[in-house]
Amino acid sequence: MVAEGSVTKELLPCEIIKREMEEKYPCLRDKRGKHTRTPKMRQNTSVQMRSYLEKNPMPEMPEEDRIKRSVKLKGRAPWNKGKHLTAEDKWNKSIAQKDKKHTAEHTQKVREAQTGKIITAEQRKNMSIAHLGKTLPESQKRKIGAKTEAMWAVPGKKEEISNAVRASLNTEEMHTTLSDIQKKLNQNPEYKAKRIEATKAGYTPKVREGMSASQTERYANEENRKETSEAMKRLWQHLTPEERSRKIKKMRTGSGIVKPTIPEQKVLALLDCCCPNTFIYTGDGSFVMGGFIPDFVDCNGSKKVIEVFGEYWHSFEKIGRTRGEEEKVRKEKFAEFGFSCLIIWEDEFNDEVGIENTANKLIAFSQRRKEG
Repeated sequence: MVAEGSVTKELLPCEIIKREMEEKYPCLRDKRGKHTRTPKMRQNTSVQMRSYLEKNPMPEMPEEDRIKRSVKLKGRAPWNKGKHLTAEDKWNKSIAQKDKKHTAEHTQKVREAQTGKIITAEQRKNMSIAHLGKTLPESQKRKIGAKTEAMWAVPGKKEEISNAVRASLNTEEMHTTLSDIQKKLNQNPEYKAKRIEATKAGYTPKVREGMSASQTERYANEENRKETSEAMKRLWQHLTPEERSRKIKKMRTGSGIVKPTIPEQKVLALLDCCCPNTFIYTGDGSFVMGGFIPDFVDCNGSKKVIEVFGEYWHSFEKIGRTRGEEEKVRKEKFAEFGFSCLIIWEDEFNDEVGIENTANKLIAFSQRRKEG
């Protein structure tokens, strides 16, 4: 208790400890006049504070008083707004925080407090400016990498996180939100161009090799193939044909895949020689039919398409179907729209005899009577 004139004021626990510490230790003051202490002093203060609160727990503030306090402080600038720590303060703070670990209870409280919190556009901009040009030191990167590896090594942890992320993203509200954000971003031509270039730059040979190995391993499992097929059907079933076409074109545009491919370029050269002005290249996504993108389409009114199949992307290991089954699926799909389809495999024109046979197939197919 402290008497101030005729009014008796009860000191808060932190003020009691502060006065005790001021009597035991000298205070250092920086230019702002704020008390700064050595790490040892702060540690002693923290220990005494915890000890005091264990013996004298502070009563919980009533909800009504909490609301009044919140309304009173609303719009008031924090005491440290616009102020910055000196280099010495930063160093002392770093030492004090070193090896400090939050309790599980504290971590849970922070998580609950942050859940559902919306970051405004201005806050995001300020955060982006603050981190602009800054990179983490190698030591920090190694620590983060080690913690991540340790986390993934826990049995069942990867599945737990994966399921949690899927559950949070697989909602109609989240799909709409992400779609609206992406549409807004894509309205900026500069952003769209940068995104496409970044995607293309990311498809390095090493990345492609890793993706190929991963997909090959996944598609080797019959159960995984069925699961992927069902997931894709659910994803596309609510889209109209026009929406599917637009979506596929966008995917092709930003995929970073070089078009036309080498096999397609060879067939294109044969068409120019043997059947000029008959077929146009559409493998870049400019023409979509039933969710499929034919590589070449007749431009003279006949319902004819040509598909060029690569040995790898249409192999049994990749798609789980034999060559005959894959050809049947593709031809039946185009037949639904009244189109006849010629399929040429990459290994059909690896030598001179193969090139001649392929040229004859193209000529015969182009000379067939118009269909539809």
